[in-house]
Amino acid sequence: MGLAQDKFSRATLADNEGVDAFATRLRSRAELCGSIHSEGTMKQQLIQGLPEYLRTDAFVYNTAQRSYQQLSTYVSGKYRAAKDVMALANRGSPGGSSRKGQTSTGP
Repeated sequence: MGLAQDKFSRATLADNEGVDAFATRLRSRAELCGSIHSEGTMKQQLIQGLPEYLRTDAFVYNTAQRSYQQLSTYVSGKYRAAKDVMALANRGSPGGSSRKGQTSTGP
């Protein structure tokens, strides 16, 4: 059980892993510990294992009334939105590369 507990407490969102998959992996690791972890501990570990840019939103959203599933669903949406924004930013502005070297003609 010691190794399972260590893996649970060190779990983090892996590269190219969605938040839903991470939440499922975390739940599986908790079950390997004998399901000794409370809902609150599960939510804390989920937040702790997130990248820094998601942690604050997850921390603020997390209340005693919200379940582990609600928290993971919320964070999953935030994660997908952040990935979409990053993908758009990496593509650059529309038409940016095709305008290179052109000069403005003006009126």
